[in-house]
Amino acid sequence: GRTAEALPVTKGERLHYTSEPFGAGSAEGKPLTIATVGPALVMNKSIAAVNGKAYSSDTLPVFAPGEAKKIDVLFSVTNEGSAIAEDVSLCASAGSYFVPSMKSPSPGCSIVDGRIEASYGSLLPGETRNMTFTFDAAERSCAMVYDSSILLHTFTTRYSGSYALSGTSHDAVFTVTDEEALDFPAYDFQLLRLAAAAIEGVPGATVPLRATVINGVTPVRDLAVTFYAIVDAADTLLLDHIMLEELESNSQALLAIDAVIPAEAKCIEYFAVIDARNSFGEFCEYNNAASVHLPLRGAGWIMDVAGFPNPVANTTRISYLLTREVRHLTLTFYDLEGRRIGEVLQLPGDIGRHTAPGNLGTFSSGTYLYTFEAVDLAGVRQRYTGRLVKL
Repeated sequence: GRTAEALPVTKGERLHYTSEPFGAGSAEGKPLTIATVGPALVMNKSIAAVNGKAYSSDTLPVFAPGEAKKIDVLFSVTNEGSAIAEDVSLCASAGSYFVPSMKSPSPGCSIVDGRIEASYGSLLPGETRNMTFTFDAAERSCAMVYDSSILLHTFTTRYSGSYALSGTSHDAVFTVTDEEALDFPAYDFQLLRLAAAAIEGVPGATVPLRATVINGVTPVRDLAVTFYAIVDAADTLLLDHIMLEELESNSQALLAIDAVIPAEAKCIEYFAVIDARNSFGEFCEYNNAASVHLPLRGAGWIMDVAGFPNPVANTTRISYLLTREVRHLTLTFYDLEGRRIGEVLQLPGDIGRHTAPGNLGTFSSGTYLYTFEAVDLAGVRQRYTGRLVKL
């Protein structure tokens, strides 16, 4: 290709024979040549850069947490035929985890429904035309594990041209499709689930924990999974450290440990994280952790309630520890005669430590009451009352 001249197939031929009564003889044939007829486009695609750095297929890309993923893809079209290719257009479809983008508007180029559509104009015989497009990670790419490395699905070129056959000229429209996917392999794994094998725990007892780890498209070795306990939303305890020697692509592993609940605990949250030191630089770092709260038997629904500061000059913050999940949590302020003087609605109601604002700046000095009210998951209304002193 890439020439309008005749291309040699053979340099010629010689036939040797014997004939009576003349004996040995030979005959020679002419060289055989062939020429391309009409335009003929050949397409190539390759990853040129990732986040502005040259890309090498020999090394997996490494990403920092929260780092953008901008992948530059070079599209190349060459006319290896013997005639002009006219009205050349390109159409390319991105993989499920990527979307094409354009840094600046380019004449003849557009993005339609996730597809790149571009015009190359006309290509002379032997001419090559290049275009570079950028692909970003789709917003939903971190909603699941990166289980498909396809960056680009299909790459189709359409063009028109004329060719001569048996001395007669013909016009035609050609379509060439490159169906070989362009891959962008990268590490990614996910801590899909962490569960406790109990509805509620007993301080001093042991509770089994189960974690489900799934791997994406790239096999991984020596993957660390670490388990913690967060006691009373304050103290973090290291429970266990498990090393997965090998995890195949698109596979999963079930890990199990036994955790002892501290005898003095009021509430407890268990937490597990994969690759806490970010040794692999994954495609997505936000799916590596999971947690589960375990209500403890015998603990009140709300504990460790206190205002800081108290006595109050103007404003205060009231901290509280929820030992079980509640709904419709509100904070109401009263004077000593029972008159409502303020209210804070829709406070956080999940297990753990939280704070709520209080403002007594417009009221006279004295003692005031505050009341937390909520409905637990069993439908029972819960109530707690405390005191604040206004200076």
